[in-house]
Amino acid sequence: MGTNARCTSPAAWWVCRFRRAWPRPERWRYHSPQTKKRGRMRITVQADKARYTMRGGIGASWHAIEHGERKGAGSAWGGNPAPDDAAGWQQLYRHADWLGLNWIRAEIEQRSYEAQRGVFTWDSLDMQALYRILDYCQSRDVDVMLQQMWGNVEWNKYPDVDALHSAPHDVAVYAESLAKLVEHLVRTRGYTCVKWLCINNEPGFHFSWWQGYGKQPLSITPGLKATRAALDARGLNVPIVGPDYTGMGWATKDIDFDDYIGAYDLHTYLEHFRLMPPGQSEGEKVMAEWVKYANARGKPFFLTEYGAMQFGWLGNHPGPGTYLASLKNLEIILRGLSAGVEAFNRWSFVNRGDLDGQWQLVDTWDTANDRLLQTFVPHANAYYFFGAIARFLRKYSTVLTTHVDGVFDGWQQYVLSEAWRDADGHVTVVVLNTTEQDEPIELVLEGHDGRPLFKYQLTEAIRNRRDARLDPAPVNGAINEIVPGFSVSVYSTRRIGHEELANHQRS
Repeated sequence: MGTNARCTSPAAWWVCRFRRAWPRPERWRYHSPQTKKRGRMRITVQADKARYTMRGGIGASWHAIEHGERKGAGSAWGGNPAPDDAAGWQQLYRHADWLGLNWIRAEIEQRSYEAQRGVFTWDSLDMQALYRILDYCQSRDVDVMLQQMWGNVEWNKYPDVDALHSAPHDVAVYAESLAKLVEHLVRTRGYTCVKWLCINNEPGFHFSWWQGYGKQPLSITPGLKATRAALDARGLNVPIVGPDYTGMGWATKDIDFDDYIGAYDLHTYLEHFRLMPPGQSEGEKVMAEWVKYANARGKPFFLTEYGAMQFGWLGNHPGPGTYLASLKNLEIILRGLSAGVEAFNRWSFVNRGDLDGQWQLVDTWDTANDRLLQTFVPHANAYYFFGAIARFLRKYSTVLTTHVDGVFDGWQQYVLSEAWRDADGHVTVVVLNTTEQDEPIELVLEGHDGRPLFKYQLTEAIRNRRDARLDPAPVNGAINEIVPGFSVSVYSTRRIGHEELANHQRS
């Protein structure tokens, strides 16, 4: 996780970081004020007309990094139960099952398995935690993008850069180590769930974890090239995801690593959509550019980290998990689906919540007493808003053609909607109201196979509550109704009772 690509100099980056960590009061609300009465919005879903089929799904970052010096490591560490705490891991598994995580970014560092050059410790505490994560994914048919966040080893760093932030001094050795890790996981331990590999987190900035002499960011391309060669030498066909840049300020014209990767990815935290119809904001235009570029080469584009920094972050700031931030996260997904994104990874599933903001979906850490909680509970707002979409957006779903008629004043669209059909043939439509004003809608399903529809809804009544519910309500007849302000409504032929789990262990 990082910051915006426009904050390129050290001075500018610190200014950006401060302003975004402690936003001005008006930034706490990203919607427009109530203005005038608006007409009914008509949402038309062509259930028999596919736009594209995702080559991924939806999930959240789940790190295996626990101990050691962590200055500068963001919140990619801590908060997990000990590897031998079976009951604690079962609690996490149940939360992951309820949420329906189906595409996981599993995060590790090189120090976790090769703190000394050539000495591979496959039984370290971090590696045992990684096995716990992969065991879950293997048993639930969850796709994994294995993410090496950074090296963090003294023996392969640049002399004037700390080990955590240093790029590998010897890129070929770094690549060989990564290939050995993948070989160990895929062949020795048999984890077929490992579908993708990413070699470094957010390169390209002065704050990044891929720095060379003078603490200057280095190109990630030599690392991608060397890792692809090391994997190929072992006959490992796990595709690489890259470049893993953060922000929507990167142009495709600068890409020089096409031959080494199997999917393209970016992170997004700071984009402002300003109620524009999908595809019109600057961030979405960049996203669509990357999608088009990737698809032209037969490859997918993923958002491998997303979140909302507009409501504050850093320390134990509640901003990332607030009600409006959770609403904004759903907006990112819907706008991403409109642009053609094929996988979404939220930051993050487990997070201490006292390092760089409360990003967690599940509360596992007692921040007041600096210790693990005995009982892991949903993080208010974030857990339920994420579940409202992840319980239905199964991996490899087909995104359907959806039209929203009702643009206000020629440029504002207050209601967003996207729809998909999963591999079981179930159709789901999500309707998101991004302003405080109730909106009348009409939902029309064309080409629908006649399966009964059920409605699930979250409104401001659940704000800051841990006991929210997503109960199905049968839909009878035509859908002409009012969607409350700041709400999400899900209409699906898939019936899932609130107590039911979205993921199930394979027999």
